[in-house]
Amino acid sequence: MNKWIILFSLLTNLTLIKTHAQVNKEETRQLLEDGTEISAEEINESGQTELPQELIDLLDHPLNLNKDNCEILVLLNLLTQIQLTSLNEYLKIKGKLVELEELQQVDGFDKKTIQNIIPYCTIISSKKEQDYHQITLRIQSSPNKSNENYSGPNSKILVKYKTQLSSVLNISLTSEKDAGEEFFTHGKKGFDFNSFNIVYKGKSLLKKLIAGDYNIEYGQGLTAWTGLNFGSGSNITGIYKSGRGIFPYSGTDENRFYRGIALSLGKNKICVDTWFSNHAIDANKERDTLSKEEFISSLQTSGYHRTTSEIENKHSQKETAFGSSLKYTSENLTMGFILSAQHYLIPLKKSNKPYTKHEFNGTNNLNLGGYYTLTYKNILLFGETTHNNNSIASLNGILLSLDPRLSIGILWRSYSQKFISLKSNAFGVNTKNTNEHGNYLGLIYKINKIITYSGYTDIYSFPFLKYRINKPSYGFDFFQQLEFTPSKKFKAQLRYRRKLKQLNDEIPDFKLKYLSDLYYNNIRVSARFKIDNSWEYSFRIEYNLENKMKIRIGNGTLVSQDLFYHPMGKPYSANCRYAVFNCPQFENRIYEYENDVQGAFSIPFYYGTGSRFYTNLNYKISSGITISVKYAVSWIDDPLATNEKSEIKLQLKTTFR
Repeated sequence: MNKWIILFSLLTNLTLIKTHAQVNKEETRQLLEDGTEISAEEINESGQTELPQELIDLLDHPLNLNKDNCEILVLLNLLTQIQLTSLNEYLKIKGKLVELEELQQVDGFDKKTIQNIIPYCTIISSKKEQDYHQITLRIQSSPNKSNENYSGPNSKILVKYKTQLSSVLNISLTSEKDAGEEFFTHGKKGFDFNSFNIVYKGKSLLKKLIAGDYNIEYGQGLTAWTGLNFGSGSNITGIYKSGRGIFPYSGTDENRFYRGIALSLGKNKICVDTWFSNHAIDANKERDTLSKEEFISSLQTSGYHRTTSEIENKHSQKETAFGSSLKYTSENLTMGFILSAQHYLIPLKKSNKPYTKHEFNGTNNLNLGGYYTLTYKNILLFGETTHNNNSIASLNGILLSLDPRLSIGILWRSYSQKFISLKSNAFGVNTKNTNEHGNYLGLIYKINKIITYSGYTDIYSFPFLKYRINKPSYGFDFFQQLEFTPSKKFKAQLRYRRKLKQLNDEIPDFKLKYLSDLYYNNIRVSARFKIDNSWEYSFRIEYNLENKMKIRIGNGTLVSQDLFYHPMGKPYSANCRYAVFNCPQFENRIYEYENDVQGAFSIPFYYGTGSRFYTNLNYKISSGITISVKYAVSWIDDPLATNEKSEIKLQLKTTFR
């Protein structure tokens, strides 16, 4: 398919349609896109492509505001913790909501907030929650991608099964093989990765029991947090985390989860969680040339088992983990204590490079932490402090709603270079929560009904060495955004971001080593048009520039446009995107969230010079069967490699009762 024909068809389709407003779930897609792009590099490294099961359930089964726990809305950044507290207080005083329009009377709820949550909420209780079974089959193939060096077929296959029985018992199963992995070949029987769990939800002392695979999220993520971190993005309330405790694992990351048993006990204001896990994980195993003893040089996280070396690394380390959490919750105060421990069968031994001096070595790790959340009127205080190895890591923050138009977020963090937490995922710049001090200030100001300003400044320092940084260093992240929403039909954003990063440098003639200041500047213009009840169009123009000593050393450009077709009352929908990019240097690559088949997401980056097109098609055959197809193709201007790369995904999702 000629790329210029695709571009022309997108532009001409836009001129064929009339204008009309529509309320749909685009706002949540925008929030998810915003949050994931901030953490895009981390998410890509994890290999995670599945949305959390709670988010999928939210799409299929709206929350009942009168009886359900609405913490998931805080996790999605659809509500702030202050707004959720206001909603709970309103329900306690006024009683159940009779109609959703009553939300206008809740303190802190503006029109935009209500528009965001209404598509996912209800006030109607069903007489009885129905049992159901759900099966998802997804096949992905890349016809132009060679797999000569891999042992298995060039296709990715995913099968997921979930059932709910009597509203208290959930069972789920996930099986997957990546492209290039063996599948019923060379003696391999079945999928490369299998995950299973059973969840019991009780109403008395035993609140929840999970057997199988699960994740944990507590406090602000410093002590025990194995789930994904979607980042704050332009929404400053994202600096606050709302941990979900123990919850079933439904992703495809093959290493970063727990496998065993976990339970939650609760009575009155006290909740006690405890967990035990025994999990085989991937690692690079080596043998000491002198002592002949085995050791692990690094833990692997890709989950790929395609080549001989990758297969040798599979399940070569045994991780045993256990812990417990004690939480007290009152009307305005939540506080808790966490113990999290890990033991490895084979000792970890990092290289003797200077920057690895304080990294984890050995077989045992223990963290003890405490966290709190305190709300008072329009003020939210939160924080967590964790101890490990005679060192401390701490973060504390405050969210203020000074006015219906003005919100401020402040966060301070101090992570010692000696601090080690193998299961943390708290706010920070580094991949690991160590060797970092920083101060964050963000605000959202609604200038008028049309214009909203949001921005933050994050200034941080690293007191010890890092990879490619042989001295203590510092940096900053400066973000500004203006959002224009003159009507429900149109939204535009102007965004500017500037970052400072220091890296090793030297003057060759004098062999003088020092740190160079690298400045990364990014500007983005985007807009979205709701054209009528069926059609929607959006575009994005992005440019980044890398400077060193006021000299340009790299830049990248992206222009993309999307067309959405989702007719009301029809069983089918579609969307497509065409993007042109010029990012010659890898450091100037640009990430962009892509729509995907139902239940999945992807955040690829644009690198090199070329263009990309993709389209998603969804058709609901009946009330319980949906077919989704995604086709994507990229054209790269590279004379030394194949200049066309395509992929296709086919998904069948069926639900029966």
